Amino acid sequence: MKYVDGIGVWKPIGEAFLDSRCESSGVVSSRLRPLSSSKTSVEKLLLQGKNTQDAVSGYSEVHLPTCVDAIQDCVESHLKLSPECKSRLVTSSNLYQKWGLSAIIQLKCNDCSFVSSKYKLFREVNHKGRGRKSAEPNRSLAVGLYNTSIGAAGAQRLLTSMNKPTPCPSSLQKQLNKVGDAMKILNEQDMGRQINLVKDTMHNAGFSRNTPIPVEADRQYNISLRNSRGKTPFAPATQTRDVVAENVTPEKKIIAYNYESKLCKSGQMARSAGLDVSCPGHEGCTATMSYCSHSGDEKRGGRKLAEQLINGDEPILVDKITTDADGRMADGFSEEMRQHGIKTKQFLDTVHLNRSVVSAISRLPIRPKVITHDGHRCTKIKLTQAKNRLADSMAWRAEQEVRKARAKFGGSLKKLIKHAARVIPAIVDCYQGKHRSCKKHSLVCDGVHTRYEYLPKFARGTFKFSEDDSNLLSTSLQKRMGKEALQRTRFGFTTQKAEATNHFFSTTNPKHTMKCSRNGAGRDHSAIHMLNNCVGDSIVSKTSACGVPLSPNSPCLIALNQMSHRQNYFKKRARSSFYKFRVAFLRRRRYDCHDRVNNESYYIKGQLNPN
Repeated sequence: MKYVDGIGVWKPIGEAFLDSRCESSGVVSSRLRPLSSSKTSVEKLLLQGKNTQDAVSGYSEVHLPTCVDAIQDCVESHLKLSPECKSRLVTSSNLYQKWGLSAIIQLKCNDCSFVSSKYKLFREVNHKGRGRKSAEPNRSLAVGLYNTSIGAAGAQRLLTSMNKPTPCPSSLQKQLNKVGDAMKILNEQDMGRQINLVKDTMHNAGFSRNTPIPVEADRQYNISLRNSRGKTPFAPATQTRDVVAENVTPEKKIIAYNYESKLCKSGQMARSAGLDVSCPGHEGCTATMSYCSHSGDEKRGGRKLAEQLINGDEPILVDKITTDADGRMADGFSEEMRQHGIKTKQFLDTVHLNRSVVSAISRLPIRPKVITHDGHRCTKIKLTQAKNRLADSMAWRAEQEVRKARAKFGGSLKKLIKHAARVIPAIVDCYQGKHRSCKKHSLVCDGVHTRYEYLPKFARGTFKFSEDDSNLLSTSLQKRMGKEALQRTRFGFTTQKAEATNHFFSTTNPKHTMKCSRNGAGRDHSAIHMLNNCVGDSIVSKTSACGVPLSPNSPCLIALNQMSHRQNYFKKRARSSFYKFRVAFLRRRRYDCHDRVNNESYYIKGQLNPN
């Protein structure tokens, strides 16, 4: 460093800079970009590799029979050219060509002049048309990525950690595009096969194959509605997905899927360049609706789902559809079915309805009292805890009453409504410790063996409600046990399969990072195919559809078979009565454990905000 006289600043020695002296001398100078004095770990390894003579290390994906044949051919050629040479054949960095996950290599002898021919250590995918054929490992990698939530960048991080070569991002993206199109075709054919199985089930049960069936449907958005405040007046989602599951077989297969997107990278780049391009409509556009369209229009999605079921290779009609109470998907579904002479009835999901009951009771302006069994009023903290649990407990009780009544009366709606009208006041009295009405009307409480689910022990049967509070609670219970609610839930249908499918989409396309403008639908189709078929059968079908079938003697088949058995075991276990009882038992134990420990709230939203 030296002090530059007349400038008053310190400059590194040798740095060219523009000052008055340079201008007077006519020297043209400019600032040089400073170089980093230290090298990164990657740069050090690269420098170390350059100093190594003719070395190729690491791991590559090779086809074992092809690799063995190549080595044997090289050895025979070497012996034929130089019979007296006893040196071993080696690889060379000059004779090594990376080909995605695999390679094209040549072997040479350091003692004689032998250099082998080029050998591909992989098999190629057969395709029609011009151009190079894809290597099977590269295509298989793309198929594998469609079974996980990993993208091209994540695959590179995984492979480099395993000391493997990685395909370049552009070539891997091309492979993903080809596989995505194949996934869509494969799953649409498979959903048609699932519809055919549903028709066979109806026929075996004594119904006509063209009998309308009950279904359930649900929509998922890639961005939550709560994230839109102050950003957009539209629904904030840029991508949506709708699914329909049949309610005929115990497996409840997915038989229809609709995907909508506002994302189009090519259109965005064209508009940035000043071109007048609108989406959708231009060549290569990936958007299915304009940016100004409302992604929350579930009625449009319901209409498209109904069109798929009616106009598919295996057309099927729907007379009952179960949805949540948030959108109007059932309206669009019914309009399309009405054009084919089918009146579709809408039913509500009981799980969402119970959550609505919980919210309604939680918001009630009631002021109950809790008199403990020793005759004292409970503290303010315990009273708050009891009030928070009351909504969950009463919603659970209402659902249990409806289920037992449905089983007792055999689905008779008239008897179900009559029973519910009598049992609502009995439920309110039951939480106050009055069981006279329970003995007459309740199917859950007989006055002796009473279950207060979720409530702490000190609040079980010790509430004291005023007359106004009792009326408000009865009105809230009407949301689940009223005449209209019972009419729309008389069969006990839910949307749990459709909801589970939406959650399962995260295994191939995470919800909050679903920004795949090109292959978002392909990833969803891959997830649906994996749900409708066991994981082993799904992977075998996908690899065959993409031109990279699994070898009969491959060791991976043992792992696939184990994965399939494990998946079927967990499905069977989840449906067992013992498992459901165990889940309920563990839930009750957690609540009892919470009642025994300190109930101080350590996290309260906004507790440190200024008044």
